[in-house]
Amino acid sequence: MNKRLAILAICAQGLVGCGGSHPSSTPLSPSAPIPSSPPQPPVIGLAGNYIVTFEADRSCEQLPGALKTRTYEASIGYNSGGNGTPTWFRAYLLGANFVDIQGWGQTFMIKVTDNFVHFDFSDSFIVEKVEPGAYLTINGGEGGILVEPSNLSTISASFDGFFLYCVTNSELKFPGCTADAMTNSTCRSKNSRWTLTRR
Repeated sequence: MNKRLAILAICAQGLVGCGGSHPSSTPLSPSAPIPSSPPQPPVIGLAGNYIVTFEADRSCEQLPGALKTRTYEASIGYNSGGNGTPTWFRAYLLGANFVDIQGWGQTFMIKVTDNFVHFDFSDSFIVEKVEPGAYLTINGGEGGILVEPSNLSTISASFDGFFLYCVTNSELKFPGCTADAMTNSTCRSKNSRWTLTRR
């Protein structure tokens, strides 16, 4: 066997490196486990049938007494979100003569982040025709409450409530009084309140 063949024979037996890979006597470390995502809180089971009450602040003297507290039936259903993002529910109201304006007037959105429930009127509003030519618009801003998911029988929170009452001979086509309104009474207060009571 010449010198070149001898070297090839040694390499084939894995006795030396010969510029290639060779089995290692040190066992490979197992791959580090991929960290799992933290468990997400369960979506609050808010869907269902409720009675919803909106109460204007007692300081709203400009509103007729009968309109300071309004109570409606509410059917609440899941809309979108969840899995680590805010969950949205839609509330559809019954039990009064509502006015449909641009797809709103009888429905509003509820935002749930973890266990925090918030009525969201940023793009929605309620418009009730309380009598011929007389309208009450309910809107609002900040306001929500932490809830216990296992006890949703009653949920209540103060909010930045906006109550607008107007009397007009014109058809209402937007959430506000018309230019020819004979009565235009507005009250906004952070001491307004909403209450959900499950039926």
